Amino acid sequence: MLKILVDSTCDLLPEEAAGYGIHIIPMYVTLGGRTYRDDGKELSREEFYRRLRTERELPRTSQPSIGDFERVFRELTADGSELLCLTISSRLSGTWQAAKAAAESFPAGRIHVVDTYAVSVSLSLLAIKAAEMAAAGAPAEEIIPVLESIVRNYCIVFVVETLEYLHKGGRIGTASAFLGTLLDIKPLLTIKDGIVQPLHKVRTKKAAKARMLEIFEAGIAPGTTIAGAIAHTASHEEAQWLADELRSRYNCRRLYISEMGPVVGTHGGPGLIGAAIYPIEAEQAPAQSPHQ
Repeated sequence: MLKILVDSTCDLLPEEAAGYGIHIIPMYVTLGGRTYRDDGKELSREEFYRRLRTERELPRTSQPSIGDFERVFRELTADGSELLCLTISSRLSGTWQAAKAAAESFPAGRIHVVDTYAVSVSLSLLAIKAAEMAAAGAPAEEIIPVLESIVRNYCIVFVVETLEYLHKGGRIGTASAFLGTLLDIKPLLTIKDGIVQPLHKVRTKKAAKARMLEIFEAGIAPGTTIAGAIAHTASHEEAQWLADELRSRYNCRRLYISEMGPVVGTHGGPGLIGAAIYPIEAEQAPAQSPHQ
């Protein structure tokens, strides 16, 4: 049996993950002098975003320790199962390195650790596909190339209210090129090669939303059958708007809305909205895996 483990930056709620048979290892966020597990139990997303707007200091985030991974690995493989562990991009966090180090304590071939070069809903889409394939009996060696094909074919676009949170959190990547006009623009960003990268800058949120749709249509032709997910930070109405717009343009085999949890939300800040979509045909285009 192959089990799927993903870190909490996938932003799946525990009940959503359980429905797919996905296990989640939580990261940590320190807010107001207290450290919380990013599991939705100790700190709700509603409470987090309320406090994020008012706290004087930016929350701090941290990855699971090697010991955390070793403990979860032991629990999930105690029945003889193999484990496929998917992590946030190694260019955004040290989570992959911690998981790889923990896996060295286990027999070869028991733990498969993959740097997905993804985060948030792009990571959750990979976890869901992996779980579906594992439930159908596919081995890790068959699943990993499919996931990498999906990553190569993603179209990811998001807009933030301000670059302040990405900048302060050290996750701004090459989008730092936009910092000179920090207060005057609504930046359109993407995740490429595992880091945040700039796409366009516009003056208003309305213009940014319109440009976002143009970018999606340029990347994936309207009418294509897709899978996708909407990400937002305390922007429920705008997230529903984006879901409706994508459904009007594409044949959506899977499309759901996810509010980012505290760890990813710390760096995106309130008011973020975006999506990750990919053509379903990408699931049928496996390639040799370079990241296992």
